[in-house]
Amino acid sequence: MNIIAIVIKIRYNAENRQIKRIQKNSRKVLKALISESKTRKLRVAFLVSENAKWSCQSLYEEFDRSNGFEPVVLVTADSEIIQKVNETYDFFKSRNMNTRYAYDIKEQRYLNLQQFCPDIVFYQQPWGIDPIQSLLAVSKFALGCYVPYTIAGTTEAMLCYPKTFLYGIWKHFVISDSIKSEYESWMLANKGSLIVTGHPKLDSYNKRMGIDKHYMIYAPHFSLKDSILRLSTFDWSGQYLLDFAKSHKA
Repeated sequence: MNIIAIVIKIRYNAENRQIKRIQKNSRKVLKALISESKTRKLRVAFLVSENAKWSCQSLYEEFDRSNGFEPVVLVTADSEIIQKVNETYDFFKSRNMNTRYAYDIKEQRYLNLQQFCPDIVFYQQPWGIDPIQSLLAVSKFALGCYVPYTIAGTTEAMLCYPKTFLYGIWKHFVISDSIKSEYESWMLANKGSLIVTGHPKLDSYNKRMGIDKHYMIYAPHFSLKDSILRLSTFDWSGQYLLDFAKSHKA
């Protein structure tokens, strides 16, 4: 067993009790929803803290068109970027989407998501979540789902996930079979949560693309040199890509 696997195992064992509680709660909720879905719409909530990371527009629209679901965007605050709450709320309201505040800006407190009566909660990210809106808290009344806001998914990213989230989430939608296999090679449990669906962020491109054309999407990370992440390459590669595109017009 290599070092990465050992680290994962240690973390998993430390949080195993909470994970089992989440899974037990989810089984109870699922059983109830199977019965209730026959008589009412299921409310699907998208918990969002940054509109820049929003990647489920097509999924929201599918739920909105359906007869069996009612979607709602719950705008919360990232624990480190609280000032974006109003900006994010206005982003969704401007699109005439069903939007509610899940964070009280005046009192600077997170709201219990149970008051919004969700049956399914899609998390935007696995970190920066207040305990009252955590998967452990939500699992008592709703099923937790996750669509990564990023297209790329790697083992390194998985190692950053809180283990209660990774091993407790009901459904984890991934972009490809290769990513699923990579996750499965390290996960100690809950591999059945991984579902290959492609990524809803790409749905809008599928509608535009003709079968006789090829497209290249250049999407560098937002973190430039002043960010603590410093993952972006735009400051040194941006001009090259722009010049390349101009010299290779269709």
